[in-house]
Amino acid sequence: MNATSERTNARRPLLSWPFLPARIGARLYLLSGLALTTVAVLATAAMHFVTLAGETGANIRARVQVELVHVTELELLLERHRRIIESAPVELDRERIAALRIHASELIAAMTGHVPGPGAAFVKHLAATLPELARQGDATLHLAWNFAQGAAIDQAAAYTVIARRLAGEIAAHKAGQLAAVDHDVTALVASGGVLTRWVIAGSMLALVLIGPVSLLVTSQIVRRLKTMTATMLRLAANDTAVHISGTRFRDELGDMARAMGVFKSNATALLAYQGEIEALNRRFEFALENMSRGLSMFDSAHRLIVCNRHYRDLYGLPPELARPGTPFEDIIAHRMRAGTARMGESAEAGRLPWPFDNPAAPPSGELIQLTHELANGRIVEIAYQPLDGGGWVALHEDVTAERMQDVRIERLAHTDTVTGIANRHSFQEVLARALSEIETGGAFAVHWIDLDRFKAVNDTFGHPVGDALLEQVAARLTQAVRTEDFVARLGGDEFAVIQRHATPATADPLAQRLIRVLSAPYALSGHHIEIGASAGVVFAPEHGANAEDLIRNADIALYQAKADGRGCRVIFETALAAGIKARRGLEADILEALETGGFEMHYQPILDLKTGEVAVCEALMRWSHPVRGPVSPAVFIPVAEEIGVIDALGAFALSRACTDASGWPGDIKVAVNLSAVQFADRELAATVMRVLAATGLPAHRLELEITETVLMRDDAATIATLEQLRAAGIAIALDDFGTGFSSLNYLRRFPFDKIKIDQSFIRDLPSRTECVAIVRAVADLAKTLGMRTVAEGVETADHLNRVVQAGCDQVQGYLISRPVANAAVPAAIAGASKSAVANAA
Repeated sequence: MNATSERTNARRPLLSWPFLPARIGARLYLLSGLALTTVAVLATAAMHFVTLAGETGANIRARVQVELVHVTELELLLERHRRIIESAPVELDRERIAALRIHASELIAAMTGHVPGPGAAFVKHLAATLPELARQGDATLHLAWNFAQGAAIDQAAAYTVIARRLAGEIAAHKAGQLAAVDHDVTALVASGGVLTRWVIAGSMLALVLIGPVSLLVTSQIVRRLKTMTATMLRLAANDTAVHISGTRFRDELGDMARAMGVFKSNATALLAYQGEIEALNRRFEFALENMSRGLSMFDSAHRLIVCNRHYRDLYGLPPELARPGTPFEDIIAHRMRAGTARMGESAEAGRLPWPFDNPAAPPSGELIQLTHELANGRIVEIAYQPLDGGGWVALHEDVTAERMQDVRIERLAHTDTVTGIANRHSFQEVLARALSEIETGGAFAVHWIDLDRFKAVNDTFGHPVGDALLEQVAARLTQAVRTEDFVARLGGDEFAVIQRHATPATADPLAQRLIRVLSAPYALSGHHIEIGASAGVVFAPEHGANAEDLIRNADIALYQAKADGRGCRVIFETALAAGIKARRGLEADILEALETGGFEMHYQPILDLKTGEVAVCEALMRWSHPVRGPVSPAVFIPVAEEIGVIDALGAFALSRACTDASGWPGDIKVAVNLSAVQFADRELAATVMRVLAATGLPAHRLELEITETVLMRDDAATIATLEQLRAAGIAIALDDFGTGFSSLNYLRRFPFDKIKIDQSFIRDLPSRTECVAIVRAVADLAKTLGMRTVAEGVETADHLNRVVQAGCDQVQGYLISRPVANAAVPAAIAGASKSAVANAA
């Protein structure tokens, strides 16, 4: 029946004569009363059918319009709640998770309000299950909000079990109600057929009285019933396009039609949500397949329910073994053949493999963490949880790389990354064990070793060469000790050796051997490098019953070895502590003097032999301590180098010398020594120019003196810095010439303005003819190269005459002038010139 006929019926209701009632039953009762005498059987049948139709209509309305509406709403609410909870583990927005949590609570409240009436058989179970569903869902959202995705997925799996079970029960209840409706309709149709037969029989009897009227009423009722039956069958087949006719009638069949209209609306809404449900299922499948861990779930019959890609890849399962329903035993059998089974696992007859052989596994509910080493060497961590009613769900994660990383980290924690030997942490552990074994005859010695001149190697050649040197030092130490002894690098250029079962008779020769092997020359990257070593030796338990005392006393002995001139070993004695205390005091005084301005600059004139005038004054640092008195540079300069403040002293010397020289008379230059440490600063040239600008000293009045250690680095940047300084008009002098092992090569690499011949050659001029030859050769070489020469250490008239005869250009020494404070520089310059005249006469 189409919409047009529906409107026609609405205009012309069934037998809508004014004298007939609106309800079908009343009409039939009226007709039956008219033929009561002649058609008693027909009236009885009609009354029975009308009663049955009324009951069926009421039942259908109660089920469809009331209970099925609530059940359908409940089903939709449950599906929305399930979609929220199962999507939460992959959600990374906390605000979004908080909103989902509120929505989930609202859905639970709505579901509670849509629980069917007490007539439903599953109401009691539904009311008991909803709180547990809410609790599981809220736990999942809480874990997701804390970004515990792994735990959230596990919790979501537990939630899904409850939700699926509840959805199944709701669907079963709904199907039962629909079946009851179909049964009622079928029964009503059957009753209609019976009534039709009775009507035909009765109509023959009551043809005169009500035959036409009864025939009309019956035919209309049957036609509407057949239409409604066909409509219900099409709705049962999910044909929501079917039109519901007869809804405008106010009789029993109209009630049934309106109830079917409500059912159609609910079915349409459910089908509309089906697309969302399918999209949700696709997202769930995507999340499952893209989990970072493998997931598997088995039922109580030990058959696979679901697994993801990571699980299949982890155990090398073919597609046919990853299908739902695959027995667990078949999967284990394949893993044994493929080498992905647990190490030592076997398929013995009558015995199921893991997880059934886990005696600690509870029957259900609790999560168990397991670690399996597979036959192929992989390591897998498994989070295994039995399920209510049998079966289990498990998460599988390949942690082989993490375990290997842990091993590497553990090794790195005990190994020095530069040398490959044990580090300080490992040394402390071994030392603690050795101390614990003293009572059982485990006396030992500790050799505390420090490399001499290693910092100069680093500053001169760079850290890569320094690291290579440390590697060779570690190798030499390892080869020089016994296998039972322990070698470690403590950091920087410090090493330690624990000598087992040591006595003074065995420890002292080892200390000397270690110093000897470490002091042998090294060939690194084309460089010939010589360093030394100093060692402090302590014995346990004589020099300390704990690690702190032993290390402190070993450090004291090492300091004494350095103070004794380096390259030696010192065995700890109690009296050494006082000396170390004095050394610590000297270091503290140097730092304090640097902060408070305790250092000052003195200047020693350098005489030009050609003009007889002072051409340059060399800046020399002096320190007069209020308690110690004058402290020699030979004492405080090495200490300053060791404690890392020599660069600060150099910067102070440059700035003060330029400031003082700017007030000297004439065009006299000032010569300032630069250390190799200062050349490590790539901005050195810019720093020198800033000092000149700040002090107002012209660049041509500054000479910078360097030693060959600056050039030993063979660093292009160092040469570039020297060239920048010289291009600015600053003179560059090579100091202490002749004391190194490759000075001539430096003259070829950089064109110095001046060469200063070391005073050791000048001092021996009167007694050693080879010194005369060397000084003359250097002077001739310098003239050939266009350089000037300065003879240092000229203290007698004989020294002066000999360097003049050798051809030197300038002289410096006590004969000319001692170093003086800045205030006395003018007098010293004048005195130096007079002394030159007197000595020449």
